[in-house]
Formats: sequence, C-alpha cells, structure tokens
Amino acid sequence: MRRSLLAFALLAAAVSGRAQDPATSAANGPSLAFELRPAQASYWAGQRALAVVTLAPGELDVLAEPAIEIFPEDAPGVERGRFSQLAAPAGSLRWAQPVRFAEAATFRAEPRLAAEFGRVERRGIMTIQQGLGRRLVSAPGRTVVVKPLPAEGRPADFSGLVGAYSLSGSLDADACAPGDIVNLRWELRGPGAEDLAEPPSVAPGREFKVYPPRVEAREEGRLAVSQALVPVSTNAAAVAALPLSVFDPAAGAYRTLAAGPFPLRVAEKPPEPDPAADGADPAAAEAPRDPAADLPARAPGTPFVPGEPVHARFAPADSARELFVLGAGEAAVVRELSPDGAWVRVLRRADGATGWIPASRARTELY
Repeated sequence: MRRSLLAFALLAAAVSGRAQDPATSAANGPSLAFELRPAQASYWAGQRALAVVTLAPGELDVLAEPAIEIFPEDAPGVERGRFSQLAAPAGSLRWAQPVRFAEAATFRAEPRLAAEFGRVERRGIMTIQQGLGRRLVSAPGRTVVVKPLPAEGRPADFSGLVGAYSLSGSLDADACAPGDIVNLRWELRGPGAEDLAEPPSVAPGREFKVYPPRVEAREEGRLAVSQALVPVSTNAAAVAALPLSVFDPAAGAYRTLAAGPFPLRVAEKPPEPDPAADGADPAAAEAPRDPAADLPARAPGTPFVPGEPVHARFAPADSARELFVLGAGEAAVVRELSPDGAWVRVLRRADGATGWIPASRARTELY
C-alpha cells in the first residue's frame, strides 16, 4: 500500500508541472539533501545504515505528510524499515529510514520527496492555509557499493552480525554449593542485536550441568539472555567466558567479543546438626515424619530447574486450566505445598508467573 501511494504521489507531483530541478530548487523553493549514516565509501553485506533526507522548504510550508523514496524498488538486497521524523536545524524537516544491505551489490540511491506545499498564515486565533499543489523535490543521488564479507579469517562460529556491538554478563551469585542453581545473564547491544536467532551457549566444562539459554528480552538494539548452570563438584572455580563472533565494518575484520570469565566459589554445605549431640532424645528424632517432607519438592523458597517441560495449572488438579509451560532448564522457585502434598505452587523466575505442578516434578535433575 505504501508503495502504491508513493508512486501515485510522485506521479501527481510530476504531472502537476511543479517538479523541482535540484540545481534550481535551493534558489526558488524547496530543496532536499541526502546522507547515509555512517558515512562510508562502501558498505558490507549484512551492515545496517540510516538513510536520512533533510528538506529545506524555503519560504513555503509543508501542509501534509510527504511521500519519500530513497532506494528504487528493484535495488538488490535492500531491506527497508519505516520512516521516522528526526530533529532538524531551524527551518528544515528531517526524516530517516533504517536499512540493511543484505547482499553484495552495486546500485543507485535516488532520493525524492513528494509533498503538498503552500503557505500558512496565522491571524489571531485563526490559521489560514493556501495550498500551492504537490511538488516533487529530488536530492543528488549516489552509487552505493555493498561488498561481500571476506572469506579469509571468518570464524566457524560467526554469528552473522555486522556492526559495532558490546557484550556484558554476570552471575546472580558468586558462591554456592554443589547442586545449587546459578544463573548466568548476559546482554548484547548494537544494531540488530535482537535478530540473533540462536543465542550462544556458555561451555563451562564438566564441573557443571548446563541448561539451554533462554531469551528474556528482544527489543531494538538489545538482546537479553539467561542460562541456568548447576555446579556438580567443588572443583568448579569459575564459569568460562561466553564468546560471540561478529564482523566490525569500521575495521573490516572479524572480532570475537567475550563476557567473563565469571569467578565462582563452590563449597560443600555444612552438615545438618546432630540432635543427639545437643542432648535431644534420639528416639524423638526418629519419630514418624510428615509424608510431605519426603516428597521431591523442597520447602517454600527452594529453587529448582526441571529436566523436562512441565505444565503449570491454575489449581492443584490435573483438570485445572493450564497457565503456562515451565520449560526444561527454566529456573523456578517453590512457593507453597498443597494440603495433600501432591502439588506445589511454583514461581517462574523469568517473568514471575505462578502455577501448580505435581510435586514429583519440582526437582532439579541433580537433586
């Protein structure tokens, strides 16, 4: 629809006989300027840029939203985003369109803008518009060269991201015991970071049980991921660095970003106190226990990570409505036990959702 409206607007402006010659428009009326950001002699396949046009209306006013075209429809590999208006110098109007050059190619950018021009006069509380018709304003074009990414030096684990990025991360604890859950959270920022299809997984070694990474947020220029880890012995002294390979267009070379390594102290928990050592009656210590105490579920507040997906329900019954699926490797916490001890209400750490699952499923595989 946008394409057809733009074509109609450009045709209408041309038929009106008021199309402006770029060489004379600055002197006689509106003029248009064009730039690509970042400004480079050439670009790389996969790189993102911002196409910016700045309109100087001269002595006229723009009476309606303009139709803008920068790259022809047949420009190979150009992925276009929506136009948005930017702040501009006094007396000018500026719009920008995010683009991605998906493949190596050479083509022309021929920016042009069609708009209804006129004059706006304010008399007290009244505003009077005098329309002068649609005009087509063009900016000097340029040839855009998009080069293929170099084969030399390309890492086997290249993420496909092209641009300037930052990678950071942290553990939610710096000390724990074997069998405890530790969450690694990392964040990638940069152009198109949210488009990373398969987030990399940390490889901390055989001293850890590792669950799949889970995306917590995808938004423009940002990707947030968490990954549950369970140390299996006190030999675990750190979580290895998380690497991510990208292409730096400014340097024209591949780079490997890294978050970490992350130090971690793993020590055995102190032994449970011996009732007999405190003078308590050993027979009393061996009295029958509440059956709920022997369930795999721990007391409220105990964290766990299921080894397989489990359905969380509205109430402690198989017939209750399903609320969500607690996925394998998703960190959760026990909140309460049902009266019969067969169900537990759990909280999913990623988003705070709560629901009831069978008590037999509220366990970390290593427990």
